[in-house]
Amino acid sequence: MADRVGRKYMVVLTSALVAAGSAGMFLLTTSYSGLIASTFIFGAGWGGVYVDILVALGQDSVSDTVVGAVTGFLFFIFNVGTIIGGPLYGALLGSNHFRLASTVSVVIPTLIALIVVLFTRSVTRSNIEERPKFLSSPSDR
Repeated sequence: MADRVGRKYMVVLTSALVAAGSAGMFLLTTSYSGLIASTFIFGAGWGGVYVDILVALGQDSVSDTVVGAVTGFLFFIFNVGTIIGGPLYGALLGSNHFRLASTVSVVIPTLIALIVVLFTRSVTRSNIEERPKFLSSPSDR
């Protein structure tokens, strides 16, 4: 689907789903059914699509010479968030402020990510070759 409508639009859509699901899970719902619905919305955005499409957008946004560095940096940033997010959430949760802890460590970073994605430039064509030269047969060269 991202190949048809564009990777940026899919990243915006999945970011919005993650933001809505996060806000629903941690700030808006007070019922079990609301929590289930919010978790489903979050999962629809995150479920492997968010990270993969974001990395693909990053790869398409730069030249082939730095694509590996960009991919590594994006995965690095996700892992830094994982390393810092859990302890930050735990430290804030220790003060028995569930909504504050959730807002600071989940909802606000998700909304910042959505805003940043909205300001990235649109990529109309992938920089990645469909058939790299090393995979082509000698007669194709």
